[in-house]
Amino acid sequence: MNKTQYNKILLFIHGGAWVRGDKSDLNPLCKNFANNGYITASMAHTFLNDTNNNSSIFRILDEVASVIKNIKKNLKDKGFNETKLELAIGGYSSGAHIALLYAYSYKNSPIKIKFVINILAPVTLESKYYYKIKNSNVTLDDIEEETLNKYIKENKVEPMNNSLALTKYMNLFLGNKENDNITEMLKDPEKKEIDTDNQKYKDLLKRAKFGFPTYYVDINTVPTICLYTGKDITIGIKHYSYLKSMFEKKGNDKIELIYLKSLPHYIYLNTTHPEFLDGISQLSIKIFEYSNKYFTQNNI
Repeated sequence: MNKTQYNKILLFIHGGAWVRGDKSDLNPLCKNFANNGYITASMAHTFLNDTNNNSSIFRILDEVASVIKNIKKNLKDKGFNETKLELAIGGYSSGAHIALLYAYSYKNSPIKIKFVINILAPVTLESKYYYKIKNSNVTLDDIEEETLNKYIKENKVEPMNNSLALTKYMNLFLGNKENDNITEMLKDPEKKEIDTDNQKYKDLLKRAKFGFPTYYVDINTVPTICLYTGKDITIGIKHYSYLKSMFEKKGNDKIELIYLKSLPHYIYLNTTHPEFLDGISQLSIKIFEYSNKYFTQNNI
């Protein structure tokens, strides 16, 4: 590794629904890329349910910026040319959401983000983009809206409309207590369903959208590698469909999908599954491909 030349960095953020998890979860991923010539790091962040630290999704973004600033300083102290450090950021599940949100919205990153790696990220908290697979034999081979609607009619897929949990997360995103105004938003207190026509809910959604990566997509949004799975009852392929539709709407074609048809959301519980091994191989190849294409060191 030549400290005076361009050096490539990968920063990964762990999953855990923004309220749990540890940076050590991503050690195997970091070691894999470190062995292939990357400077790699993983980071922890304040949990959204940490009431003692003024937590919010925006505080977490500032923490990402602080970590990147420290990486830059530490590498400079070790003799690396700080003007030739290049960075891609990624994560798993909620960590991937944070990576997307940072890459898309944070305009003054201490090191410019060249591309982002999205492994199963939720890209919104709007309940219409969430669903449950009611039949374990169902896999979503087709990611188009028409197919999802067909599955809903066939009672294979159930939309998660009026989700109480997602509304609580919107509160946490904004630094509120999770139950703030929840009672006033309920359609039926017995069923614990949110009335999405309620003005308080609409106001909350309007403010929470600043924590959704989809809100920031434009023609200049950084290239994005996505990995989603066919049996994900937590996030679901519809999040990729929605994100891709926003790219298309803005005339940006720099987004690609790796699709693992037979795996659930918790892919790391299936590390011996042939499709997992193939998917991780595809992801590694795609990251190397993006490195060659978007890092300056490979284009001079």
